[in-house]
Amino acid sequence: MLPSFNTIELKLDDTTASILLNRPEKRNALSLAMIEEIATAFDYCNNQETVAVILLKSNLSTIFSAGIDINDLSQQISNREPEELPDLVTTIQDQYHRIANSVKPTIASIDGLCLGAGVELILCCDFRIATSQAVFAINEVKYGLIPDLGGISRLVRLTSVQTAKRLVMLGQQFSSEDALNYGVIDWLTDQPDRQVEELITTLQSNSALAVQHAKQSLNQSLDHDLSAALQQDGVHQLQLIESGEPIRLLRQFLHRKDS
Repeated sequence: MLPSFNTIELKLDDTTASILLNRPEKRNALSLAMIEEIATAFDYCNNQETVAVILLKSNLSTIFSAGIDINDLSQQISNREPEELPDLVTTIQDQYHRIANSVKPTIASIDGLCLGAGVELILCCDFRIATSQAVFAINEVKYGLIPDLGGISRLVRLTSVQTAKRLVMLGQQFSSEDALNYGVIDWLTDQPDRQVEELITTLQSNSALAVQHAKQSLNQSLDHDLSAALQQDGVHQLQLIESGEPIRLLRQFLHRKDS
C-alpha cells in the first residue's frame, strides 16, 4: 500500500513513480513539512525494487512551485532560539540532499512558475524538462536570503560562476528558453509528457544497475580531484563487474549478433 501524504501525491505506474506537488492553496509553496514529505517519498521510491525512474512534477497546470513558504519559514525562525537556527538550515539542506542522492534516476517536469526553492528542488533531479510556459527565478535575495539549498552550489556546477551570479544576485525572472541556454534545464518542449516517456524509455533500455552506478560516480566526481575521481570510477566499475551484469548483457548482445 502506498503511503499517504498531505502536500504531495505519490503514484506508481509500472516502473515509474510520480511524485506530484499538491498544495494548490499555497501555490505549491514549500513548507518544511512539504519538503520532508517530498524527501520521504523519494526514500520510499528508492526502496521499491519495481521502481526504475522517479518523476517529479506539479498537480497544478500553471505553477510548479512558488518557492519557499515564507510564512512557514518565518514561523520556524521565530520559534527557535538563535543557537538553534543552524540546525534548521542543516535539516532542510539534508532533505534536499536526500533527493539529490536518490539511487534511482530522477526527472523533473516543469510547467508554469518555478521560483526560489522550487528551482533548487529541480536542480536536485538528474534531468529537467520544461515547457515554453515555464518561468524561473532564483529570487531569495529579495527576501534577504541566499539560495542555500543548491541554488548556488548545484547551479554553479551546471552553468558557470558568472551565469550563477546573474541569476542569484539579480534575482530576476528568466524564461524556459534562457533556462535551456544556461543549462538549468535539459529539454524545452510543449509536449513534456512525450519527452518524459522518451527519456524513461531510453533510461530503461540501459542496465539499471549501470545507470545507478554512473549516477553515483558522476555525483561524486566534483568532490574529488581527477586522480581520486578516477579511482572512484574504478571502484564502481569493479562493483559492476562483480555483480555479473556486464557478462550477462555482453552474452545477450553476442547471441543477438550471431542469430
